Amino acid sequence: MDDTIYIKNVLKDIWTDAVAEENKCEIIKFDDFLITQSHTSCSKFNKTAFASDLAVIKNNSHLEYYTKLGSYKNKFNSVVALIKRVIRKSAKFIIYPMVVQQNSINLHTARCFQHINSYLNTQEDTSQKLSMLERSTLQNAQNAEINSKQLYTIMLELDLLKEENRKLRNEINRIGGEKQNEDNPDSTNS
Repeated sequence: MDDTIYIKNVLKDIWTDAVAEENKCEIIKFDDFLITQSHTSCSKFNKTAFASDLAVIKNNSHLEYYTKLGSYKNKFNSVVALIKRVIRKSAKFIIYPMVVQQNSINLHTARCFQHINSYLNTQEDTSQKLSMLERSTLQNAQNAEINSKQLYTIMLELDLLKEENRKLRNEINRIGGEKQNEDNPDSTNS
């Protein structure tokens, strides 16, 4: 029996398995992943959680292409490092551009979230200013209503006083006319 492994035979076996399982391959869809992995619901906005997520995105937005090569088992460390180095060098032309592109996407995503955070802070400030302005306007309107009621009451009192004054003047004129008639009886007879 021959214990040597022929690459052509291994590749042929892999190809046969791949063709046989071609229709069985179920790639998870993004929607399925979202439903199964993240148990998010449309809950109320939480500013603290948003700020925390923003900090995580900003801190992890840059991926390192080169990481320490080695093994968790010390006795195989040099062999594993050599194999990883060969794989890394052979895959660099594919992986490195993807890492650069992903870093660019991550950086822009972090910037977008920073802009959203700034926008939310601005909206919060504007909302607070608007709330204070509404309270001030309501207070001014209440004061104006009180002032208009007081003015109306004062105007009614003034009208009543004018009427009372007119009656008193008439009374004074009537009394004054009677007194003048008593003092001057000749003037009335002539």
